[in-house]
Amino acid sequence: MKVYRISRFTVLDQDKLGQTLDDMRASFADRTGAEFIDFICDAEGNGMAVARYPDQEAMDAAAPYSKLGFDRLIEAGAVEFIEPWSGEVLVSL
Repeated sequence: MKVYRISRFTVLDQDKLGQTLDDMRASFADRTGAEFIDFICDAEGNGMAVARYPDQEAMDAAAPYSKLGFDRLIEAGAVEFIEPWSGEVLVSL
């Protein structure tokens, strides 16, 4: 069953966030095992990363890479306050 890791964060600099994610894209995406990772931001400094994995095992294996990725975003001064959450799909419409 598909599982999701959703991480909420505060955006400090949206331009810096976008640039840092672009810089990370090639080296990071293949290692996570995620089917996709979307970063969503609003105009009030709220952000969310949504990553979908094929199963719990894949998500667990990706946890160290998720931490490394967010550590890099924090070091770049792009985000702060990360609150992770995960769950399984109940229903897809």
